[in-house]
This record gives sequence, C-alpha cells and structure tokens, in this order.
Amino acid sequence: MKKICVVSFVTFMFLTSFAFAGKVTEDFTKDLDKTWKVFAGVWKVQKGVLNQSEMGGPKVIVWETLGELKNFTITVEARQLTADADWGLAFRASDIANHYSWQWVNGHLAFVTYITNARTEAWTQNQPQEQNVWQEYKVVSKDTSYDLYWKGNKINTFEHKSLTKGFVGFFVWDQVDFDNFVVESDEIKGGMAVSPQVKLATTWGELKYK
Repeated sequence: MKKICVVSFVTFMFLTSFAFAGKVTEDFTKDLDKTWKVFAGVWKVQKGVLNQSEMGGPKVIVWETLGELKNFTITVEARQLTADADWGLAFRASDIANHYSWQWVNGHLAFVTYITNARTEAWTQNQPQEQNVWQEYKVVSKDTSYDLYWKGNKINTFEHKSLTKGFVGFFVWDQVDFDNFVVESDEIKGGMAVSPQVKLATTWGELKYK
C-alpha cells in the first residue's frame, strides 16, 4: 500500500506530534502500543496494516486511550483474507461479551449485537463476498441511532438502545487486515498527544494509492 502526503515540512512536524481535538487517525506504521486493548484474538502490525491471524471468533480490539465514546464517526478500510470471515467496525465495546459491530458476515452486511455474550444479527442486507478486496466501513453514532456506510455509500440508519457508550475498534472472525482507522468525536480530549504512528486524518491532504 503506497501513500503520498502533500504537506509542508513545518505542518508535517506539527501534525506528527499532536492530533487536533476531535479527530485522530491510526495508519499502523508502528507496532501496537498500550493505547490499544485486545479483548480477544492475535493482533499484529505487519507491512503497514493491522492483521488478526487467529481463526475462529469473535475477536475484538479497541483503541482504549480514546476513552468510552457516545457520539462519534469511525471509519476503517479492511479486507478479508479467508473465506466467510466476519469483519468490520466494533463500537459500544466494554468487553468481548458486550459490543456492537457493523460488519460483513456470511453473505450479507449486518448490524450485530453482543449483549451479555448473546449474539444477534439485528439488521442485515445481502452482499456477496469480496475476498482480498479493500473495503471501507463507516459508522456515525448519534446517541442510540447509527448511520451505516459501506464503500462510501449510506446503507441504512438503525437504532438500538441496549448499549449507550463504549470503546471503538474492530471485530473479526478469522483472518482480516485493517488500515486507516479514523475516529472523530467531540468527546476526544483537545490536544491529545499521540504516538508516532498516529497522524491527523485525511484533512491534511493524504493521497492514497493501492
């Protein structure tokens, strides 16, 4: 995955040290640090992406340093590496037994809930499998309402009231790669210092080629 950033040297030095209040991104150029928490799975940064390699599931990892968020926008690019691998964004996550996910699963897109370890596909839409293809998932959370996007297109607005806040991250079942995770929320503390692998999101002119 090749990336070209168009930005002045002074701006670059500033942006690689701090994230503006409300918006941060992780593009997985360095190993995971203590800002991330693994609920389940084997997660490792390799070749500029975050990979989950253990078969079976569910597997969840969250960006713990951002705190539990109520209202937010999260976006990620991901690709499945094995057939029928469930995968996508996790949110409202407090542990492996309690979280929501917007994901692909067994021939369809789905809003999946885990409530006290009980799994429910709360809403689904047919979607053929696209293995080894980068796809973008996005969720806009507004209290108990969720705008669901896939490949830049809004698929549905869905409401669910069981979980009201939690960490954001990724859900998988089997082997999947993730890249370019962007989180926007007014609940992110202003001037949050970030590790070297974390840069400001695409607002500063990233041009990406795959």
